[in-house]
Amino acid sequence: MIVSNLDENTYEILKVRYQDSIQSGVLKDEFKEHYETDLSFNENRFEINYDYMQDLFAKFKRDKTAENKEKLIKSLAILSEADQEIALDIINSNDISDYMDLISEINKVKASRLDEKIKDYAELFGLDFIKLKEIYIDAKSEIDLNKGNRLVDLINLSDKKKVQDYYKVPFWQGKTKLYDDIKIFVLNQNI
Repeated sequence: MIVSNLDENTYEILKVRYQDSIQSGVLKDEFKEHYETDLSFNENRFEINYDYMQDLFAKFKRDKTAENKEKLIKSLAILSEADQEIALDIINSNDISDYMDLISEINKVKASRLDEKIKDYAELFGLDFIKLKEIYIDAKSEIDLNKGNRLVDLINLSDKKKVQDYYKVPFWQGKTKLYDDIKIFVLNQNI
């Protein structure tokens, strides 16, 4: 079973799509068995029948027709829009053996993009990448941001010339601006 967060609107769309597939006979023609799914909504999580998803994936890998690709893409509706885009790129360019490999590859791409984003930001101001990444991952609120004075320490070790050149002010003024910019960068996380 794959467990994922799901809002009620998306769940209702998926439930209707699944029920329509069962009633129309589409699933019976394509698969040897009907997959029983608990169709009750749980706000905290929704479990999708892994076997159903895996069968769609395997069918596409065997026969890469537009129809099979469309069915596979529709099965990705459980993923966020950003994850769906990554999944499409992976499906189109890689030879993934199964659905779990796809999910694993999505996570690798997301981790790589996050590292790249943090690295670029750290290089811009001469910040320690590892310390900035720890703050980025750990800080979920403004209180967490400077826990143990870690953000102030990070800024004090930044490249003075880079900070001055970027903000076009003396370093002591640039530190305040950098603090505010890091706060925005960390607390408004969007990949």
